[in-house]
Amino acid sequence: LLHIKIICCKNLRNKDGVRGLTALPVPKCIKDDVSDPFMKVYVRKRRILKTQTVWNNLNPVWNENFYVNVCDYADFIQFECRDSDGLKSAHLGTHYLPVEEL
Repeated sequence: LLHIKIICCKNLRNKDGVRGLTALPVPKCIKDDVSDPFMKVYVRKRRILKTQTVWNNLNPVWNENFYVNVCDYADFIQFECRDSDGLKSAHLGTHYLPVEEL
């Protein structure tokens, strides 16, 4: 049984809105929109967990605990942060944790 706690991310890239665009009139709700991050965690290519989405936040805090049965041998655990955009999501960043550090 593997216990994983997803705590937070800091200073994520903004994949939403159009910050800095001044050539065209853009509604404030679109101009000030920021990423809506969530985390996915994989062992090998199998997703083992997904956090809740934190809306409009470049410094999200989850503090979510997961207890996962993992039967696969793997060299690392992959943590992927994504920006939720309805039916699709954009990549914000990935971290690979070597299993020997566990």
